[in-house]
Amino acid sequence: MLDSVDRYCLYVGFNDAVIEFWRGDEGAVKLIYSENPTEALTHFYDAEKRRLVRCESVG
Repeated sequence: MLDSVDRYCLYVGFNDAVIEFWRGDEGAVKLIYSENPTEALTHFYDAEKRRLVRCESVG
């Protein structure tokens, strides 16, 4: 699955991190590093709304 990823987005907070992998226009997988994954996702979506999530093309 990850070999078909063409973009990823990264959020790094104080105590958590989320990496979202994309294939085309659909989000494929989110990797969450946090003691509280639900809270980390909330932080990720809040940061995304404020355009603070960094996205990069792969390849």
